[in-house]
Amino acid sequence: DPGERLYRTGDLVTATLTRDTVELRYLGRSDSQIKLRGNRIEPAEIDAALTAHPAVAQSATRPRTTPAGDTVLVSYVVADTTSDPKTASDPKRLRAFAAEFLPRQVMPAAIVVLDRLPLTPSGKLDDRALPTPDFTDTARYRAPTTPAEQAVAEIFADILGVSSPVGADDDYFDLGGNSLSAVRVIAALRKRLDATVTLPAILTDPTPAGIAAALTRTDGAATELEVLLPIRPRGTRTPVFFVHPIVGLSWCYGGFARYLGDDRPLYGLQTPNVRTEETPAQSLSELASRYVTEIRNIAPDGAYHLIGWSLGGVIAHEMAVQIRASGRHVASLTMLDAFATQPIRDVAAEHLQAADLLAGLGYAGPLDLVHGSLQSSTLEDLLAEVEGLLPTLSPEHIRRLVAAASHNSRLLREHTPGVFDGSAILFSAARDGHGSAAADSWTGHVHAVTDHPVESTHWQICAPDALAVIGPILADRLRRSEIVSPAIEPEAD
Repeated sequence: DPGERLYRTGDLVTATLTRDTVELRYLGRSDSQIKLRGNRIEPAEIDAALTAHPAVAQSATRPRTTPAGDTVLVSYVVADTTSDPKTASDPKRLRAFAAEFLPRQVMPAAIVVLDRLPLTPSGKLDDRALPTPDFTDTARYRAPTTPAEQAVAEIFADILGVSSPVGADDDYFDLGGNSLSAVRVIAALRKRLDATVTLPAILTDPTPAGIAAALTRTDGAATELEVLLPIRPRGTRTPVFFVHPIVGLSWCYGGFARYLGDDRPLYGLQTPNVRTEETPAQSLSELASRYVTEIRNIAPDGAYHLIGWSLGGVIAHEMAVQIRASGRHVASLTMLDAFATQPIRDVAAEHLQAADLLAGLGYAGPLDLVHGSLQSSTLEDLLAEVEGLLPTLSPEHIRRLVAAASHNSRLLREHTPGVFDGSAILFSAARDGHGSAAADSWTGHVHAVTDHPVESTHWQICAPDALAVIGPILADRLRRSEIVSPAIEPEAD
């Protein structure tokens, strides 16, 4: 309608109007944007990075299918005849150059050097005439070249049980890693290399090459147990803040880094009083206020993306209520299997199972690995059973986490959620059989909620299989919420 805000999506459609409805038929894109592994990619940005090299005159990037059936990006380049032809004809050098400008998820899998780009009679690029690259020459494996890269690769293989050689560019999460085993990697690296390695270093660039490079630029600060966990502090886009589940740590959110784009800062909020003594909050609202103070130190004026699992979802909702009450903008609110009212599962300390603790820390393995509850008298036995899984947590740390879980469980039972005047997205654990109970519990507490059931249990909703579903949806949600003006709340779906 006249005067209403409009924004361009790049989607090309036809509209059929009837008296009561509008039917849209999708015809494709009006630009060259493509979607690959949950990421929206503009090939022109890749071409701009490649043509910034003085030896490259032209570049055209297109999606191609490998013999294994995977869709990858291939860049076709034409050399600048006035520059060094050897550089322009060396795809490895061009890839190394482009890596300085491009995030990992948009790096071309292959670069093909052509004498000229094939054109149609009308002067457009002839996609059908572009040659199929020889993917055998562009295999992912690259041998580690430094002692640090070699050490990281060997530790990856040992901890993850990988039989084939681990290359310098192999992704830790692609090899089967998770946030909890990342802590074991940290401990092994600290012991072998006598170097300070932080959890964010593993999560930010999870390759032997990336981690080895981080060893030379770390500030030496161990951040795994701080209230604010910098999962990935770099980036220019609106940051995302993850709120801890009942366990109290945000290690479980590390797997989101691969889905949300390399240019978006990610932070975890963790329960206070694990490393230092701090008076516990007397209400969930007070705890949420404590966390709002933390995130305002990072982004004083907003906007804010808030995400929380279970208890963390309730805290994130309360943070959103407080932020809106202060006149600031909440760009998005996402809850992972969180209930507005008393959770169906009792999470008091005497019932918190060791397997629950491991799941909350990001362990995605068999949850029958350990047995027994986390009562104080059994903590040492527990640590003996899971020796090597929790190398940075002392018995005292575990005691404090369990005490915080018990305390926060009581705060949750006493909490009455306020009203958030925006929309929320909920990912519910479909395998628990609760149906729409989680989404229904938020009626009256949010303006609108969209439920996405995930084939997962409550304690596995941050496991790799679940994140493969949640990650792309969430990435698209964050992108769309930033297109809409801050004065307009994003639609629920």
